Amino acid sequence: MDLKKLLIAVAVLIAVGLCFKKFAPAEKSSTEGTLAGLFGRFGGSGDKPAVKARKRLDAFLESWKAGGTTGNDAERTAASLWARGVRFVGGEEFRDAMDGFDRFRRSKDLYGEITSYSVDSGPTHAEVDGRGSYNEFVVTINGAQHKIGVPEKENPLFWLD
Repeated sequence: MDLKKLLIAVAVLIAVGLCFKKFAPAEKSSTEGTLAGLFGRFGGSGDKPAVKARKRLDAFLESWKAGGTTGNDAERTAASLWARGVRFVGGEEFRDAMDGFDRFRRSKDLYGEITSYSVDSGPTHAEVDGRGSYNEFVVTINGAQHKIGVPEKENPLFWLD
């Protein structure tokens, strides 16, 4: 009697497994997109550097506006996106990200609240000695226009003007 129950259980498991396989979404050819989602990186393996840069810039500006100088999660996210293009950096790297982000904002007198922003043009691809390849965007923040460089590597964003 136990053998009959075991065979029925195995048959049910196989049937359920086949149903999941048949109706499951198609698998991606690369795990990079999944891993990128886990670590908060932007763009999958198929995204071009310009697309990744735009996604990073949009997420950065939105977090910056939401976080202001409150010390909340949005400001921390903005600092992490500014520094490394990820939503979270930890430990000593986080402190460096916050310090650098503060200097970045203060250098353009933008340490206060961000009331509005827009991405006006870009990306324009360029290279600079010591910085490597980056994408340039023209943005308007609180009514003033600026140029921001978004590195293709996980390095801090920088002003170009």
